[in-house]
Amino acid sequence: MQGAGVSDAFAGGAVDWARVAQPQEDGYDTAVALRLAEAELRWRKPAGPAQAPVFCDGQVALRPWPDEETPGKHLVPGRLDHPNLARAAGYVKALWPAAYRQFTALVAACYPLTLRDCDESTSIGSCSGHDAQVPFTLYVTCFEAFGTAESMVHEMAHIKLRCLGVQSESSTRLVRNDPDELYVSPLRAFRRPMMAVAHAFYSWLHLTELGTRFAALDAPRARLRLARNLGWIAQMEGEIKAHARLDEAGERFFGELYGWSRRLHARGRTLLEAA
Repeated sequence: MQGAGVSDAFAGGAVDWARVAQPQEDGYDTAVALRLAEAELRWRKPAGPAQAPVFCDGQVALRPWPDEETPGKHLVPGRLDHPNLARAAGYVKALWPAAYRQFTALVAACYPLTLRDCDESTSIGSCSGHDAQVPFTLYVTCFEAFGTAESMVHEMAHIKLRCLGVQSESSTRLVRNDPDELYVSPLRAFRRPMMAVAHAFYSWLHLTELGTRFAALDAPRARLRLARNLGWIAQMEGEIKAHARLDEAGERFFGELYGWSRRLHARGRTLLEAA
């Protein structure tokens, strides 16, 4: 991390929640997330360099899927040496350096998977997830490099928001809705707690930010799902604005997210109109 460290982030006992919303060049938000994770969740990211095999400049371990069953029947363990892993990390590092540094700070290990009977020459996108019981880890498919990169920042956002105190069905700050109150999410066919809607909104902002930046390298691929992603972001933002009960920190945090959303929509429209 550069600049602000953990002690700096909590100087005077106050957190600047507006600065925590997006990946910061000086690492301020990452420091806050790690400090809260340790203090409140007893999560401590392993110290020292990761043991091989690794990616992300040797900072994140690559490990085989640890259980007999994968997260879905459509998924099987993937290659630890798949070249798309390095390509994906390279995309994030080149296009969004602050997010890349945050990824290496918040992710200790990655489990590569792939689709069963996958044709990598025609498949795009990715499948990914994380387990709150195994903090600082995620799984991701690697049949398409940019799809893997999207999932890297997507899952990083989930991990960060958990560190900040928002779980899928509970929260210690930011969102104060009761978990029994259910709301619409475009990502699911069923209603979900507001905390889960907030998670989806947050992760999709990260994914779409990387997508708009990817347009500098491959505009047709960047535009492929951009309209859908922007539509989902708008729908989730509307649901949050209409129904979320936010504390003081949440008002500042989400206020920054709404500004981020406006900027993404403006850039996205420009990219789509240029097609």
